[in-house]
Amino acid sequence: ENQGEFVPGGSAWVFDSRHVVTSLKNIEQARRGSLKVILEDRTELPARVIGADTGSDLAVLELPKTATAGQSLPVLPLGPSASLRLGQDVVLVGREATLDMRISKGVVYGLGQPLALVDADGHRDLPVQSCIQTDVLMNSDNRGGPLLNSRGQVVGMAVGADQGGGVGQAIPSDSLQKHIRSIIASGHVTRPSLGMYLAPDGFAEKLGVVGGGVVVQEVIPGSAAKQAGLRTGDIIISQGDNPIHRMDDLITVLEPFSPGDYFSLTVLRQTSGESIFAPFSSQTYSQVDLTVRSESELP
Repeated sequence: ENQGEFVPGGSAWVFDSRHVVTSLKNIEQARRGSLKVILEDRTELPARVIGADTGSDLAVLELPKTATAGQSLPVLPLGPSASLRLGQDVVLVGREATLDMRISKGVVYGLGQPLALVDADGHRDLPVQSCIQTDVLMNSDNRGGPLLNSRGQVVGMAVGADQGGGVGQAIPSDSLQKHIRSIIASGHVTRPSLGMYLAPDGFAEKLGVVGGGVVVQEVIPGSAAKQAGLRTGDIIISQGDNPIHRMDDLITVLEPFSPGDYFSLTVLRQTSGESIFAPFSSQTYSQVDLTVRSESELP
């Protein structure tokens, strides 16, 4: 609601008895006015934003105790997004601008893909985590709505179509649950950090690495990367069984981890040559397996 005028703000869903989850883009305009949550029966409840995460387009709203007292809110259970399979049926529940309920059916046809959102100017946002891809039509009305499996469990949150407009994208529930609880507890999302600077995508290919990789440009002293033994010039090629071809891949594979978690990284390390970033060959580089303990990034 803005200066007495009702402004539809996309879709949302009830996480628990006090909190509602929606897309960050849905509330950007509402922040300039009063914010209300409208339930399925058209009941209007005042709400306030307690935290958001630009990386996952997530916002968590809190309902006042006085507004929810005696009410039985339609809380949706979360299901495990890790159990999703390609071709599995999913349903997206959203509200149209008229506030009428709209249900859209489709299937999952992409998992673990980098999230690619487009801002208001048509620029592609930097992906920071993996997403569920589906053929369910997504728009500004159902953005923020829950993506459900056949059991009625939330397995994702709709965040919009890709740059081409034909692929719907949703944040997986496994990531959502972690982020939502972090926001409720502290007001922000904390992601794992390695403490290093990376060369632009394509640099590994210029060195001659077939399939690419992520080149470490600088390691920050005292960081998790430094303690794990990462060095300037290392080329990160995998995390466990997950191949890493570009920066998006590294960001995606790190998403499930929390600060303090241990995980493995495999790198190509220069073992000979007169200068750093020497052209790749089996004689000048060797494969090294490292164990990294991530640290907290700044909120």
